[in-house]
Amino acid sequence: MYYYLFTSIILLFFFLELIILFKNLVKYGNFYSTIFYPIIISIFLTITFKISFINYFFGYEYEDAFIYNIAAKQFYKNIYPISFLTDGIFWGSLVKPMAMATYSSHFITYSVFISWFYYIFGYNINIPSFLNSFIEFLTIFFLSISAKYIFNIKKYWIVFPIVYCLSPAMNLFGTSQLSETFSSFVILSQPIYLVSILPI
Repeated sequence: MYYYLFTSIILLFFFLELIILFKNLVKYGNFYSTIFYPIIISIFLTITFKISFINYFFGYEYEDAFIYNIAAKQFYKNIYPISFLTDGIFWGSLVKPMAMATYSSHFITYSVFISWFYYIFGYNINIPSFLNSFIEFLTIFFLSISAKYIFNIKKYWIVFPIVYCLSPAMNLFGTSQLSETFSSFVILSQPIYLVSILPI
């Protein structure tokens, strides 16, 4: 349980950082009056490039997406990890786990994040897919507003999110349950946050 709690605290600090980032962006002039277009563009690009209207990819057994989902489901069932790596029930069942073993060399961060939503909405295999689509929206939105407000690109800010959406790999990850969407958002937000807190 300690590994789960520690990872949850780290994730909470990350989301607190996002709130601070948004607060820092508000200080730029006319933020609220000019944010309408970045929101509309971000929604349009997300629907066009980042949502699968046919099928989401849930992952094959022993593949990343499957492993993250199984680990999150175990957390939801109050079966906590024995390390910072994703664990699986080696012996027993979800009702009566008897032994755990490391399921792969993946860390539990993304599984912990998914499990929060399982606690709120109950277990549903589609939740990680919906989360990835929403994270893609946030990525596009933060690219748009950071170009426009932090880097002061008033006219061609739209180039940043469009280039991101034209990346085939990110479109594939955005319509799956893989962790790359979440990790890319975390990595992308760090330099944007650092630039936003620097005195200009």
